[in-house]
Amino acid sequence: MNRAIFLFLSLLSGAVELGGILYAIELGLGLFAIIGIGLAYQLGNLVPNPIRINRALTLLSAAGAAVLLGLAHYQPDTYAYLFAGYALMAVAIQSLRSIQKENVGTTIKRSFRILGFLAAPFTGAAVSAGAALLLAVIAAAVPWTFERAKLIRPKVRFLSWVMIIHQIHYFSYAYFVIILLWQAVPSGSSIWVGIFFVLGWITYTGISHFLRAERYFRYFLGGHLFLSLVLLLMAWQIDNGPLVVALWIATGLGGGTVFCITKINSRYQELSKQDVVFSENIGHVLGVVLGMLLYLATQTISSTVYLAGGSAALAMLLMAAYKRTMNKVETV
Repeated sequence: MNRAIFLFLSLLSGAVELGGILYAIELGLGLFAIIGIGLAYQLGNLVPNPIRINRALTLLSAAGAAVLLGLAHYQPDTYAYLFAGYALMAVAIQSLRSIQKENVGTTIKRSFRILGFLAAPFTGAAVSAGAALLLAVIAAAVPWTFERAKLIRPKVRFLSWVMIIHQIHYFSYAYFVIILLWQAVPSGSSIWVGIFFVLGWITYTGISHFLRAERYFRYFLGGHLFLSLVLLLMAWQIDNGPLVVALWIATGLGGGTVFCITKINSRYQELSKQDVVFSENIGHVLGVVLGMLLYLATQTISSTVYLAGGSAALAMLLMAAYKRTMNKVETV
């Protein structure tokens, strides 16, 4: 039962995250407001790390999301309902996921997220409100492992910064690329946007299955060099819709080498699992915020893609420095 709930929540997380962006596009909101929905979702993802909440707060979050997203459906001009609704929806989803026994491989989890992305075109505010009510029922029914809310204080080490910068690279441009995919489809079809978005995630998820040898430093460095070059080309050719789609799909081949961070960490035992998740979550929020601020300053989507490419290159350089440090330690 726990496994089934966990996989359902993984699917729902993908559907709501991408669905919120597509819904905002279909409403005709301004670009900054559209990306703001992505920020709302990532702020909600700060639960359960570094903010862990209990059953009561999870129930309140789910109920609040249902009310706010229901209001957003009937009053689409009130942006605050939409923003707060998606933030609380993310809080409820992630809080519930955290208490399930997730004896599930990374590929399976990501596969259900990908299925959620495919369902995203059909997951607007009304459907999300209904899903939030279901989350409230689940929160009331499942066993809870703790009763008190808690602020977690993970460690931040050098390897944490590699993960944070990697996540900044992705989230500084990922929500903007959804708009580029939308523009690349002549009919503006959210279904095709979902399909193109998923293709990028298939390469991202699949690349680890082809990199089997224990050469994780080499994979990460080569993958992020490739990634930064692809992103720089995308930024340069930002108005070439078909090429942007192809390059988006190609980014997964480089970005998917993020799995090497956890493999390298398992060798040196620098970070706990909670430390790694914290680095991911902080990188998500920082990436969206930096992308939004840069867009606000430049009024160009290409600037956010350049930021993504630069961040990928910085993550590569940080990992190279970490490798050099570890090599020195091992030779002492």
